[in-house]
Amino acid sequence: MLICKPLPLLEAHLFLRLRVNGLTTEKFHETILNRYPNNRSEYEHIFEAILALEERLIAAVTVDDDVLQSLYSPLSIGVRRNGNVAQDGVADMIVSDMNSFTRSAEGVEPFFKYLRSDSNNILRNIAAAIASDPADASCIDAASLDTNALFQLVNECSWPQSAKFTLLDVAINSEKYIERLEETLCPVAAEFCRCESIWAPLIELCEQTYSKYDTVEAMVRADFPHVPCNCFSAFTAYPSITGYRQVFLADKRSDSDNPPEFTIICGIMFDMLQRISSLEQNSIAELSRIMSVLGDPSRFNIVVQLSKRPSYGRELAKLLSLTPGAISQHISILMGTGLVTSTVEGNRIYYALSKQKMKEFMDTMLNTFPC
Repeated sequence: MLICKPLPLLEAHLFLRLRVNGLTTEKFHETILNRYPNNRSEYEHIFEAILALEERLIAAVTVDDDVLQSLYSPLSIGVRRNGNVAQDGVADMIVSDMNSFTRSAEGVEPFFKYLRSDSNNILRNIAAAIASDPADASCIDAASLDTNALFQLVNECSWPQSAKFTLLDVAINSEKYIERLEETLCPVAAEFCRCESIWAPLIELCEQTYSKYDTVEAMVRADFPHVPCNCFSAFTAYPSITGYRQVFLADKRSDSDNPPEFTIICGIMFDMLQRISSLEQNSIAELSRIMSVLGDPSRFNIVVQLSKRPSYGRELAKLLSLTPGAISQHISILMGTGLVTSTVEGNRIYYALSKQKMKEFMDTMLNTFPC
């Protein structure tokens, strides 16, 4: 199967992170509804399912709000040199690589065992988070990075003082924060599993979307051409329900001489929203083209006349004081937009206004220029 099942711990992590930071499905739904009102039927049922799922997940949260805030509230928000927004919380220091969640495919124990297996991993994550440029972080030697070295890095960074204290506490007492993360994620992940009847139909939609590809590698090559596919030995794809509009690309470094593996975690709505966006852009281009055509007074008057009743060429020429040749040229251009259709009755060709095309034109105009 091209698309695997979602990863419950990752779903819990994404859900809580978005929730704590105020990025709710309700707000996103409102944004999409305002942006793509004509395509409501395509995404409405997806939002309904996600909202039903989130209601169950909210009820499954067992920790206090202050624990959630301590894990997922941003310690610092800024802009890195490469233009990416840096918004890091404690949970991001503990788990900086989405690929880590693939270890939870067999259960929660392998995932948290991995987090506890290398304390230097958290030190490296903290150092990477406070680096102003990700390229700086790649030069960090995790093996030689101890608490004293990290203390100096944290002390020299521009983060708020309270955030610096938190970073050092995470570095010194990493087990405490891993336990806190485990206590927070596991009940929500378990509830996500119990909600399979809600999210399973969404996975089917995701599978249909990517069924045109024979392999994950083919999907990555087509949809993400910037990924150097030749550098990876294997490709895996996971859908995300709670990270519905996001895509995460990650590579799992190999401990052997084999090339690393590549993982894509794709929000279930990502491809659909991309397609709708493209349709909307095409609609705006079509609107601009029709408005340009109607900008000619003669063509505009022809459309006004045809809105009253169908007419043949010489009749239009007489009504509008134009030559039959001019009418023929203008009609040809109008028919190219789809606004005007023609029928043959005897020896005459009657032209009429396409009510359906005019309705689409008016709807696009109202959506583009809302009153």
